[in-house]
Amino acid sequence: MSTITKIIMFVVLAFFMFSVHTLAQLQTENDYYQGKLDGENEGKAKGAGAAWFFIGCAGTPIWPYILEPDVPSAASLIGKSPQYIMAYNEGYKSAVKAERVKKAWYGCIASGVTYIAFYGVYFIALAAAY
Repeated sequence: MSTITKIIMFVVLAFFMFSVHTLAQLQTENDYYQGKLDGENEGKAKGAGAAWFFIGCAGTPIWPYILEPDVPSAASLIGKSPQYIMAYNEGYKSAVKAERVKKAWYGCIASGVTYIAFYGVYFIALAAAY
C-alpha cells in the first residue's frame, strides 16, 4: 500500500469518526432540550393547585420559593437517556415552582385587596356612625 493510499484512508477514517462523534453529540443535546421542554410543559400542565393561592392568601408567598417540588413517577421516563431525564427533572421543577410562586402572589394580592376593602368599608361605616 502506498503512502498516498494510507493518507487517504486515514483522512476518510478520521472524517467518519468525527461525523459519528458529532452526530452523537447532537443527539445528546437534542435529548437534553427535548427533555427540558417536555418537563416544562408537564410542569405547567400540572402546575399548582388552589392550595398555593390560599397559602398566598394567608399572607406568606415565601413558601413556594423555599419548598422544592417533587418530580412525578419515573414510569414515563423509562427508556429515555440520562440527559433527557436530567433535563426533564430540571424543566419540571422550574415550571412547577414558577406556577406555585405566581399563584401564591395572586393569593397574597387578593388577600391584601380584600383587607383594604374590608377596612375601608369598616372605617367609612365607623366615621358615618359618629
